[in-house]
Amino acid sequence: MLVDSDWVTVITALAVHQVFRKIDTYSTLFHAIFLLCPPVLITYFVTDATSSSIYQRTLVSCYGVFYLALALSIVAYRLSPSHPLARYPGPFWYRTSSFCHAFLSVSGQRNTYLKALHERYGDVVRTGPNELSIRDRSATTKLASLPKGSMYIGAFLGQIFPLVGISTVEFDRRRTRSTPAGLEPRTWPSSAETGMGATSPSPTPSGPSDG
Repeated sequence: MLVDSDWVTVITALAVHQVFRKIDTYSTLFHAIFLLCPPVLITYFVTDATSSSIYQRTLVSCYGVFYLALALSIVAYRLSPSHPLARYPGPFWYRTSSFCHAFLSVSGQRNTYLKALHERYGDVVRTGPNELSIRDRSATTKLASLPKGSMYIGAFLGQIFPLVGISTVEFDRRRTRSTPAGLEPRTWPSSAETGMGATSPSPTPSGPSDG
């Protein structure tokens, strides 16, 4: 039977899950605050730890309950009909986690497996909790206008992104404004300065005169 502190931990874990659903961020500080601090605060303010040893055991237990409740909440949501991608077909485990997809990418079998999935499920396949693989060429123009997702950013949780990780127009503008002066288009030499521009053909030299 759960004690009061466990109920508080479970409710906090559910609340944290909702925060991550609403706020899509790659800030390391943000993740650290919401994933590490709640069990510490609950143990300190809710439990009646009378000694350091009891406090440590309670803290470990609180972390276990917190992460278990958070994981179950995430999995339940990803499998629920309320998920935005629930109507798209795909393997069951791909709906819960991206670990299988990551393993196939490392092993070099990703493209082969994706082809097999499309042969089985059709042109649109759910290949992750928040990912779709689309084989229909007619969808290319529509997809080109959408912002890039976390697949392009990968593990870059700070503010330094690779070029492929530019996911929004505003971020692209800020990146362009911070481009070093030597790389800005207005500093590039013109064709006239480099001598590489289009020129008219030079006249054919005439042969030696006869007289």
